[in-house]
Amino acid sequence: RKLREQHFVVNIAEIVVMLGILKNHQRKILIDAMSFSTGIMSIYLLMGISLALIWKNNASERSKRSAYVLFATQLFLNFWWSIFFFKMHSPALALVDIVLMVITIVLTIFSFSSFSKPAAWLFVPYISWVSFATILNFSIWNLNH
Repeated sequence: RKLREQHFVVNIAEIVVMLGILKNHQRKILIDAMSFSTGIMSIYLLMGISLALIWKNNASERSKRSAYVLFATQLFLNFWWSIFFFKMHSPALALVDIVLMVITIVLTIFSFSSFSKPAAWLFVPYISWVSFATILNFSIWNLNH
């Protein structure tokens, strides 16, 4: 269990080291693919559970509509970020996209919290990861700018 928990925790030292590696761009960033995949899958699972909590909430579907739209919008932005960053090799477009994604995720959290506090809290790992990715995206854009 302790080994599993270590895969999900990103501590400050690791962030500082990663940013240092980015600054020293001659070095390569090596990410344990299994840890990365497990972490991302866990985040998407938590997002799905969060959405299910909203869907199962007794509030009217009409009142939940904006929460659903925000959820879908952040997923849409998430999809396009990968294309902008990896396929089009455009850190600038990816940066604009990911900043919009952070804003949309925060709005989703606030919207979800009005229906279910646990649903909102389940988004904390996701916003944490996307915020970290935003810092990395900005750093890469800045190095290439």
